[in-house]
Amino acid sequence: MVLHVVQVLDVSARSMTDVAVAVPSALRGKKATRVYGVQRAVQPHEIDIFRTWLKQQPHLPHDIPDETLAMFLHSQNHSLEMSKLTLDRSYSIRTAAPEIFLDRDPFAPELQDVFKIGYYSPLPARCPDGVVAFLCSIKDNDPNKFNFVNCIKVSLMVLDLVQLRDGPVPGYRLILDMKGTNIAHVAKINFATMKRALDYQQEGLPVKLKSVHVINAIPLLHQILALVKPLLKPETRNMLHVHTEAQVQKFYEYVPKELMPKEYGGDAPCQDDLNDLVKTGLEQMAPWFREEERLRVTESLRPARSRGYQSAESFGCNGSFKKLNLD
Repeated sequence: MVLHVVQVLDVSARSMTDVAVAVPSALRGKKATRVYGVQRAVQPHEIDIFRTWLKQQPHLPHDIPDETLAMFLHSQNHSLEMSKLTLDRSYSIRTAAPEIFLDRDPFAPELQDVFKIGYYSPLPARCPDGVVAFLCSIKDNDPNKFNFVNCIKVSLMVLDLVQLRDGPVPGYRLILDMKGTNIAHVAKINFATMKRALDYQQEGLPVKLKSVHVINAIPLLHQILALVKPLLKPETRNMLHVHTEAQVQKFYEYVPKELMPKEYGGDAPCQDDLNDLVKTGLEQMAPWFREEERLRVTESLRPARSRGYQSAESFGCNGSFKKLNLD
């Protein structure tokens, strides 16, 4: 397997930009595009203005790499004010959620185990609209092996991998396959962690979430959604699509069948092969993950005018779904 060494950004040599990431070529879908060449290019002067503002924020890390700043600008259609807000939100949530953004060692046994029980992979080819689709599904349906927090941690690590690999893209499409999921899995979902993960995906991602598709929906799903929907912004709720097995043709309007893995009748490699490629990619990113953990917010230095992130516990979002009413 050929490896390509990808420089995180080659316009400067600031801190994390010196961390090279080896990405397996088979992980690549369509040709990866540099930040400065997508849609209307992010110009160096935009990065300079953004960084000048960043250096004036005492609570934020100052050595965020140029590529990351460009990603935020791209995701917010070059709006500097929205990019500032999203960046602050992103690093604030990463700081407030150490259970999913700290100790992200791809070689840690507990994270290696995640790939034994589930599949977490971007599809190799993009959707017709250029969007990258992520597929998450159960591999081993034994709920005793299911660790919700570690699964969330790995899925967000994979998202970091793809952002580094591809640079800015038109957006992401999340596919959640519920086949093999039961009430015992649901009972292990930590509500506070789920809220922080949802907040990050809705408010802190330097990329656009285009839609979320639940396929092979289980009967229990409507009760789960009744609890989850209050945590979603109206625009996110409108992105949520639930497809039963009988409604799969509607799903293929968003993600053509040929893009799916072989197990789904598509032309992409089987899920085990995709999983192995992603796991290898994460392992090769281990130095990047170690360096990234330095970039955190110091809340004690936050200016009074700057609104901090309220943790899930502040809103009484403790506990899990163990008491979910099945009647």
